[in-house]
Amino acid sequence: MAAPALKYQTLERISVEEYLHLEKTAETKHEFVDGEVIAMASATREHNEIVSNVIREIGLCLKGRECGIYPSDFRVITPAGRNYFYPDATVVCGDLQLQPDVFDTLQNPIVIFEVVSEGTENIDRGYKFFHYQQIPSLQEYILIDSRTRSIEAIRRQANDTWQFDKLSPTDGTLHLNSVGCSLSFDDIYYRVQLSPAS
Repeated sequence: MAAPALKYQTLERISVEEYLHLEKTAETKHEFVDGEVIAMASATREHNEIVSNVIREIGLCLKGRECGIYPSDFRVITPAGRNYFYPDATVVCGDLQLQPDVFDTLQNPIVIFEVVSEGTENIDRGYKFFHYQQIPSLQEYILIDSRTRSIEAIRRQANDTWQFDKLSPTDGTLHLNSVGCSLSFDDIYYRVQLSPAS
């Protein structure tokens, strides 16, 4: 009798090679953190609107330049622990540095965007940021709240520390210093229907 097909649900901890093999044919995306496979949750309408707005506005700003913005179908690998994540959007400048012999995996993001929800906030601010900040090329990590008009810009400083800037609608604009682009709150939250409590 043939052995059952290998599936994520049957594995507690797996190797990087097993993860990459399984991810090629998986119906949904999974992140990989220190041997643990984490299924990606489905996104809300608010989340999708914000991601679409960011990709559109940044894409227009970068048009004709040596930089590009990519949706979450591109994975990002982090140096420590050989971890793999699917950021909501990623900016790369210059040539795309892909992991050799691995499909659709970026090594050189300069800006990473994550859209924050109640279920992902601790993850995005916690272990994801811990691993992201170890990527040498990364200059800015942008957290956009999907529940209220609130943005946090986390920027690498010259001494390799990180500065946290909390922005609200009164600030008006998010400036991406690393690529010379700016996005207004109105553009980021265009067509996003926040709850009255927000």
